[in-house]
Amino acid sequence: MPVFSRAYAYLFPVELWRECCLLLTRHDLKSMAQTCRFFHSLCLPFIFSQISTSFSIDSHEQFDDENPWCLLQSAKAADSLLGIAASKQHAASVRKYSFHCSVTTISRSDYYRYVGYSPFNKDIDVNSWAKGKTDLFIRTFTACLPNFINLREITVSASRSVLDKRVLEAIAALPQGRLECIIFRHIRFGAHVLKHRIRVKKCIFDNPYSDVDLRKSAKALDILSAQDIEELYSNTGSYTPKVFRALEQRGPCPKLTHVSVVLFDVGPSVAGFYSFLAACPNLKKISVALNPRVRSLIGILARNRPAREFDDFPPLSPKAAPNLTSFLGPPCIAVALVPGRPVKSIVLSANIPSSGRILHETAASFAQNASVTTQSLGRVFASVARSTANITDLSVMYLDWCRPEHMALLAEFFPKVRRLTLNLPAAEAHLTLEELFDTDTSQSRCLPKGKSAESGRTSNSQVGNVLSLASIHSTCMVCLLIHAFPFLPSAEHISDSAALDGLERR
Repeated sequence: MPVFSRAYAYLFPVELWRECCLLLTRHDLKSMAQTCRFFHSLCLPFIFSQISTSFSIDSHEQFDDENPWCLLQSAKAADSLLGIAASKQHAASVRKYSFHCSVTTISRSDYYRYVGYSPFNKDIDVNSWAKGKTDLFIRTFTACLPNFINLREITVSASRSVLDKRVLEAIAALPQGRLECIIFRHIRFGAHVLKHRIRVKKCIFDNPYSDVDLRKSAKALDILSAQDIEELYSNTGSYTPKVFRALEQRGPCPKLTHVSVVLFDVGPSVAGFYSFLAACPNLKKISVALNPRVRSLIGILARNRPAREFDDFPPLSPKAAPNLTSFLGPPCIAVALVPGRPVKSIVLSANIPSSGRILHETAASFAQNASVTTQSLGRVFASVARSTANITDLSVMYLDWCRPEHMALLAEFFPKVRRLTLNLPAAEAHLTLEELFDTDTSQSRCLPKGKSAESGRTSNSQVGNVLSLASIHSTCMVCLLIHAFPFLPSAEHISDSAALDGLERR
């Protein structure tokens, strides 16, 4: 049999091999690492770049040594973590670490009530037993974490149980500048104050399902360093006001440039949010969403209210967020935050799914009173047009009805826009061509379905200034966009998000 030379490994630069490894799955990397020493040393850092550890204890199922499956799995995870941390080569390769610790306890009487029998030993205190087992895993985590000298991102989750304070203290003890991102997912915080705060650039609170505040008496969640945070994302109704209050009390956040938040109520959340923005002098991007499950927001989301539609959100102080350049959120908040600030990019979101019940319930009112919708849209555009900078990037994602007068409003208030994105999910279903073009404009015409608007540029002189257009599949959308081109001579890119979604699916 011929002997193959291993010089193939050196035919390409090492940098090229590394780029190829970025495209491989973990399973492929493990197989490739077993071929030769060259690929073993090449793939090893990629294999250990992301690791995860899960410690789970369900005391109502694994309460003693008779059924130790859960404990064995957690013990294997602990041994694996210790092995990686003990190796300098492996520990130095870790960039992302996901840590999960979940403890579920149930009393003997409750177990008997739901299951029908009680296998618990009368001499066993279930809570003490679970606490003792968890303590071993927490000590393993705190001992191994400092060995990951190149750790950049850590995800901590503790569903159905309270996060141990020692986990937060171990993360806060990491040297400054090592950690770039921390993600808290499904967390129930017990400790609300740390002696040494976590110094991180990016922090994410993702608590959509485990949002239970076990310490309502605590007014602030003081675990982050206000001097180091640069990006803050918060999707938690219980802890968002506490995080804002803690950062505000610790002084200004000079490095914070991006805030993304979900507001769960109109009163306390908005007031705390406004106070927090006053402590962010260099904030450039704001993303806001309203939780549609809150009953107090139903009227705002319906968007068919009279002139007092936006009175729920008072205008933000001119001194707050003076350097804001980008906004994403519903129009009821845009009219409060955008005016008086140098905002160039605006995304007016619908805030609720296009198939949401609210849209279907209000569709009839839109059809019967289109003038009110146009008037409401004009008020929104007039408010956001008070930005001190020229708005060049505009996305309107909540136009369930779109008429030529709506496009005229765009031309009136945003003459410098260079990129326009419209989301019109219901236009073709509710509007006919006669309703769309009820004016005496003879230039407007319709392209066949599936034909690119760019291909029709030569036969319509009014579209000559458009540099790039997306392929449009909806006849009504094409008509609306072509009809709008004369009003938007500076537009370089006009897209229909529904059509783009269709292209991605194909």
